[in-house]
Amino acid sequence: MDEHFTPPPYGDEKTMLLAFVNQQRAAVPWKLEGLTDEQLRMPHQPSGMSLLGLLKHLIHVEETWFVGRMLGEPVTRAPNDPEAWTANDEDSFDALRAWYLTVSQRSDEITRNMALDQLTAVHSRTYGPVSLQWILLHMIEEIARHLGHADFIRESIDGATGVNPVYEARARRTQPMEKQP
Repeated sequence: MDEHFTPPPYGDEKTMLLAFVNQQRAAVPWKLEGLTDEQLRMPHQPSGMSLLGLLKHLIHVEETWFVGRMLGEPVTRAPNDPEAWTANDEDSFDALRAWYLTVSQRSDEITRNMALDQLTAVHSRTYGPVSLQWILLHMIEEIARHLGHADFIRESIDGATGVNPVYEARARRTQPMEKQP
C-alpha cells in the first residue's frame, strides 16, 4: 500500500478489485502528508470532521468489515462510534498511518485467502450476510468518498488539490515548462 500505483489494465476479478482498493488506500495518507499536527486535527464544519479523524474512521472501517465481519473476530471500535472519528492526543499522523498500513495489509491477506463469494461470518444489521466481493466494492466506494472529503478539507487548508498521486505526478511532468525571463 505504500506505493502509488495504477491498477493493471486487466486481470482476474479478485486481483482487479484488490488493486483498485489499494489505489484508494494509498491515496489517503498521501493526501494528508505535509500538514502540521494542528492542520490535521483542525475540525471542519458543519460535521467537525478532521483529517486525522477521517483516517482513524477508515482504520475502523477496514477492521470492521474484514476482521469483524469476514472473520468474526473482535475489533477495537465500530467505525461510526464518535470516538472512531476523533483523534486523541496519542493519535499522531505517523502512528495512524502505520496502523492504517497494518490493518490494510491484514485486509489484503484475508482477501487473498478467501473466495470472492465467501459470506461474512458476522452479518451486518443493515445488509445481512454479504460476500467478500461486496466488501471489496464497498471499500472502494467508502475510501473514495472519504478521499473526496479529504481533498476538499486539504484544499481549504493549503490550496493543494488532487486525490491520485500517480495522476498528479504525471500532470506535473506533462505541463509545459515556463519560460525563464
